[in-house]
Amino acid sequence: MMEWNKEEHNCTEMIMKLVEGYNEMRKKVEKIERIMKASSIPLSLPDDYYENNDYKA
Repeated sequence: MMEWNKEEHNCTEMIMKLVEGYNEMRKKVEKIERIMKASSIPLSLPDDYYENNDYKA
């Protein structure tokens, strides 16, 4: 039987939490991508937007 190694256990636990967090973020990103695709709103403004709209910084 393997000897209990607390450091190794903590490391495994941390990796599992990281993977879980990554999977949750991936789901959120996929959801956002689906919404963006469905809404078909341009993500960036046209290059001449500020020139044509009297924008003052």
